[in-house]
Amino acid sequence: IVRAREVSAGAGMHLVRPRMVVLPGGVDTHVSFCEPGHVQREGFSSGTMAAALGGVTSVLEMPHSSTPVTVRAEDLQHKRSAAAEQAYVDIGFWAALVPPSVQSRGRVSGQDRPSCAEPEELWESGAFGFVCTLLPLDHSTDALRSAGTPQLLPLTPAELREAMMRIARFDGLLAVHAEDSRTIAAAAGATGANLSSRLAWAQAAARYSAWAASRPAEAEVIAVEG
Repeated sequence: IVRAREVSAGAGMHLVRPRMVVLPGGVDTHVSFCEPGHVQREGFSSGTMAAALGGVTSVLEMPHSSTPVTVRAEDLQHKRSAAAEQAYVDIGFWAALVPPSVQSRGRVSGQDRPSCAEPEELWESGAFGFVCTLLPLDHSTDALRSAGTPQLLPLTPAELREAMMRIARFDGLLAVHAEDSRTIAAAAGATGANLSSRLAWAQAAARYSAWAASRPAEAEVIAVEG
């Protein structure tokens, strides 16, 4: 694996015969398969087959498109076992980081289940890295926190710092969806649309300018600097 800028034009290409060229396989580090839970949308079989047809030979699957979200070692193992029987390309898995208050409750969608795993346990179980967000998905965030639903709920800055220190101890990898919620809320209000709700997202789908205006660049800058 090399950086694109380190590869000269045509490097790695092999001409089999006219109009047939072999290229190095691509790596996609952000794919969303909905298995288990919503295979009718995209499962391991159809998703990895599409990747192979497009020249992608390795994918990393995000933790929050499946049901349940990948927050326990058991969730990760279930995904790995299911993918092993269906995948057409190499596949790895991200795990989700959820607020500690949710971990201690050990509840998902109002149903009792074993507590969410600590990052150390998920890392030892084979997670490629961890994904978290700083931006609430909708206005029900407080209700979701109180119910213990870890559907990729946002971490507070203090929770993020703690997670970063813990993951750094075992040289792990953390990917952060870094957007400042107050900046996003202000921008959405200025455009006359609250794009944090699913309905507003659907309504704005045909108006890309409204969506773009609700996601100003400074929202990422403030989140990263904070």
